[in-house]
Amino acid sequence: MWKILMTSGDPAYTSLISQLYRGQGLYATYFVVPDSAWNQLPAEAYNKLLSNQTLLIEVLGKHYAPNQLFFPRWCEDSREASFYVGFPENPLPAGINQQLLTPGKLGGASTAVFGTVSLPNMYAQALNSGVALKRAVLIEVSAPLGYVYETVNDALNRISKLFLSICNLDESCRAILQSSAPKTVFAPVDTVLQAFSALPDAEKKQYLALMIVPERILRKQMTPSKYVAVGNVTDAIRFRTMSSGGRFGV
Repeated sequence: MWKILMTSGDPAYTSLISQLYRGQGLYATYFVVPDSAWNQLPAEAYNKLLSNQTLLIEVLGKHYAPNQLFFPRWCEDSREASFYVGFPENPLPAGINQQLLTPGKLGGASTAVFGTVSLPNMYAQALNSGVALKRAVLIEVSAPLGYVYETVNDALNRISKLFLSICNLDESCRAILQSSAPKTVFAPVDTVLQAFSALPDAEKKQYLALMIVPERILRKQMTPSKYVAVGNVTDAIRFRTMSSGGRFGV
């Protein structure tokens, strides 16, 4: 993808990739999506990027942190690195307007994992400790940042059609799915939900409320230290939900 932008001939972006602007060297951290991750995109979503240069620039801008150098290893022991991404009009240090860029954070690194790269409403896992170049750091990430090619409903329709249909029958559940607020959905596979229709309506509503947590929970945050035993399941993650004024909290 970077090669496509590099060969576009547009000096506004070729200078950012070549790291040379008006004769001055540029510093930057790049989040690099490996080919294997790009290839996991649906063909329609992938081709849309290839054919729409405006969209491609918008997406790749989320992978470029101008005038910043940082490494995942700096974010161990609960530390976080704050950064901003985007293609600035003037990439020289004195000309960068952070207010026009997108803020992000890198955190959650340890000796076993490289941490999570988070932007507003999107995230990816860092896959390496960072490659240091002369004026750049390359951090490999697990998925494209800033390219949301399917909605929550699209994803649920793909992985748990029955749960989606059941949730849409409940007014509260449907409203949460359709909202833009951060959420984590625990969508049981269809075989688990076969007996759900036999439950009383009150129990259905209760279970549906427990399936959606009004907070984004990353898989990497579910560490062994947070596991509890539930019945014969030794590595369950338990959440306490509280209802207040028709809203559920964690």
